[in-house]
Amino acid sequence: MGIFDDLGLADELKAITEEEIKFKPQELNEANVQAIFNRCLETEAERGHGKKNYAQILQKGLSGKDSALIVFDAQRRSENLKNISYLLGQLKGVHNRDRLMPLEYGILAYQEKWTAYVEVLFKLYELGMANGDITPFTLQDDGKTLLTDISHLAPTLSPKDPAFPAWWEEHKAEWEA
Repeated sequence: MGIFDDLGLADELKAITEEEIKFKPQELNEANVQAIFNRCLETEAERGHGKKNYAQILQKGLSGKDSALIVFDAQRRSENLKNISYLLGQLKGVHNRDRLMPLEYGILAYQEKWTAYVEVLFKLYELGMANGDITPFTLQDDGKTLLTDISHLAPTLSPKDPAFPAWWEEHKAEWEA
């Protein structure tokens, strides 16, 4: 028996944990991307232990060098799969049903520009790559354009969108399954 059982809190703790993991639609914004990114990152204490997922964005078209290799904890990233996919589904390219999306188009959500910071955009992309939702960006023949395949992402709506309640009723089962 654990201390929570002794205190009669085991069921309450389990309910809180399950509620915390339960999927809730989120708006694509800097705070939500940063929170999920931080939650999924491997910690210093975890280095060398457990399963990992990796992501790296080719940035040569922007900065002339590759980005650092990002290491995510596989279990925490797995717990956030739907959240990551849901945020990526709000990108304008997904709503336009684009097959390939240039790197810089990621700053556009279907309604408006969601970030002005390339670092935050890259965090969303790194989560998407580790998640398998988007492919690593590849440099096109023109030597300037970086593209990723987003053809299999499903469009999603921000919970702040006036059309969200009706859309959510129609699509809720897909996300809560």
